[in-house]
Amino acid sequence: MLAHFSSRGFALVASLVVVTGCGGGGGGTPAPGGTGLTGPGATWTPVTAPTGTTNWRSVAYGAGAWVAVGNGYRATSINGTTWSSAAVTGVEYYYGNTVAFANGTFVIASQLGVSTSPTGTGWSSQPLAAAQSLVGLAYGNGTWVMGDDRFLNSDVVSFFVSSSGATWTQAMTTIPYAQPTSIAFGGGKFVTVGYGGLVATSTNGLSWTQQSLGSASDLGLLAVTYGNGAFVAVTNSGKAYRSTDGVTWTKATVNVNAMYGVGFGNGVFVAVGNAGSIFTSPDAAIWTRRTWTGPSAAFEDVAFGNAQFVAAGDSFAESH
Repeated sequence: MLAHFSSRGFALVASLVVVTGCGGGGGGTPAPGGTGLTGPGATWTPVTAPTGTTNWRSVAYGAGAWVAVGNGYRATSINGTTWSSAAVTGVEYYYGNTVAFANGTFVIASQLGVSTSPTGTGWSSQPLAAAQSLVGLAYGNGTWVMGDDRFLNSDVVSFFVSSSGATWTQAMTTIPYAQPTSIAFGGGKFVTVGYGGLVATSTNGLSWTQQSLGSASDLGLLAVTYGNGAFVAVTNSGKAYRSTDGVTWTKATVNVNAMYGVGFGNGVFVAVGNAGSIFTSPDAAIWTRRTWTGPSAAFEDVAFGNAQFVAAGDSFAESH
């Protein structure tokens, strides 16, 4: 999930779109114009958005439920189609930036702290005094990791780690001019990406090693996911990067102005972005644009669960 503010001039405002991609298999060869691939991610259907706000930022599935978070509201759904929402207070009030489910727990990273729930209902919240805008939740190696997208100074980046999601430890690392926006876990390591061309790897979330995109540098990496043995990151300039180890990256152009979120499920990567942009790929090298017939939308995030994709932004839609 992308960061919503950057102290170096990046700003994005989004609401919630849920998109679910429907279909049966997952095979086929991608081709331009939304043909070829069948299965989840191929066909997208608009869904009535939950009430309360249009500024939704992230969505996740776990424990038999979908949870979406945004500006001052949290929404839940059993099927990704019918949603109920509720206003939130405390640490979630300003911005619920990211929600993720792992190890039997939903965790929400917000501007001022975290909230946890085993089912998506009945939440426990705690402020984190050292946090300014928490982003990029990931779980692996028995550890939750999230970043802080504030620009501390020219060479310090802040991360937080937890074994349970309840108690968090801050870790600082030296990476020049970088702000994390997203974190993924796979292959025994965490990978974070962000503004300033940030790419870094870690096995524990405490100590990080700065990596490089190589000659194909990009300053606006907004989201990263892991699937099919590879990390895939998307950018605000319409590109996708792929790496099997988080160290060496290759670039693919997605041919859209900005991609804000990326997810993986059923053998398919799905990237979403502005102007109703939805792209799918089995390998992150060749991308197929999918048809979106719903309202004009800026999709911020996409997740897979219960045999469907759901995308979140300023509208809702789904794909089975």
